[in-house]
Amino acid sequence: MWAMLALPALTGLRQAGGDVIRPSDFGARGDGRNDDTFALRRAVDVALHIPGAMIDFDSATYLVGTMIGHGQSVFHLAGTTGFVMRGKPTFRVAGTNQRQVNLFDIQMSDVDIEHIAVIGDPWTIRDMQTATVRGVIACIVRSPAGHPITRHRFGTIRVSNGLHALLYDSNDKASGRASNVTVDLIDVTNTVYGFNGANAPDNHLIRRITANNVFRAYFVYGVNGGSADITIGPAYSGLFAGGTCANVAVYTESRPGEYRFRVGDTRNITLNIRNASDRPTLQFSTNSMRPSDRAQGHYNIRVTIQSAAGVTVKVANVDSATGVQDDTTPYASPKQDIEIVTDHAKPWCGVDRHAFGLWSRGERLSLRGANFGECDPKVRNAYARSGWTIQGR
Repeated sequence: MWAMLALPALTGLRQAGGDVIRPSDFGARGDGRNDDTFALRRAVDVALHIPGAMIDFDSATYLVGTMIGHGQSVFHLAGTTGFVMRGKPTFRVAGTNQRQVNLFDIQMSDVDIEHIAVIGDPWTIRDMQTATVRGVIACIVRSPAGHPITRHRFGTIRVSNGLHALLYDSNDKASGRASNVTVDLIDVTNTVYGFNGANAPDNHLIRRITANNVFRAYFVYGVNGGSADITIGPAYSGLFAGGTCANVAVYTESRPGEYRFRVGDTRNITLNIRNASDRPTLQFSTNSMRPSDRAQGHYNIRVTIQSAAGVTVKVANVDSATGVQDDTTPYASPKQDIEIVTDHAKPWCGVDRHAFGLWSRGERLSLRGANFGECDPKVRNAYARSGWTIQGR
């Protein structure tokens, strides 16, 4: 390994600035036109082999990945020394409409990255099922088998025309769950996912997610301990999907468009929807249709919806496999301690009368708002039969 590295450049760096490594000393041009993949790889390799070293990408624009195949990674971070990256670089990743390219493949603990901006090829996301298997991934995190990884800090991850900004993948019981993750900002535009924690990580804090034309800004499954603050732009088709989670808080702000706020089998969830201005929809879904299955269901869920006058709040049952609204199948999984609070100025802005669905009886279910007592009798009676208590504020 060391025979392949630019040792004179490394020596100069040590003399001039300690263990600060700059890609330009390894031949990276940072002009956005010449592919800098291999020069950047050499710089990253050096940083990974010097305990305490820091790599400074400056504020250059790097073209990378033109010779990287589908499913391959530009940078592979593994080892035990940790990785510190500074600067505000932009990475232009070409050919991402036809293949998946991982910018950073992280399989180690103690990663501290200040800033990543990623630009993929312009595309229009029409078919989400197709889009989820191609495109650029800014950071993919995978725990080595049997070795859970921890302590990841990201400053800003900004992605345009991509697949994922931050994906935690294969962090299951066999591999060991990742944990202790902090992200200051995920900013995604025309991207399928913002934060995808489909397999954890536990104890994560996403201080801010901004999303414009994104399928799912924040997706978690099986998480114990997590928080995200999300702002949604227009043309958004899905926000939050959580399954079998615990202790997750999500704060969202929506703008005109089509949104789904979806909560799967989970517990201890706080969902605060701010400035909902165009028919926000709250959906519950389940993997179990058996009332006796105590491992499934919804427990201790608090939802607050703040919206302008004239906005209808929908509370609906959806099929967990398809995500399609289901107004006929009884919602059989156990439900306990669910409270939905709305703040509206007009009496006809309560629960939408066409979207209440059918619910099996639950325990301690409450709809609370200034106008719920005056909402459509059909809605009020249907919820009452399912165990909901409707009350004013």
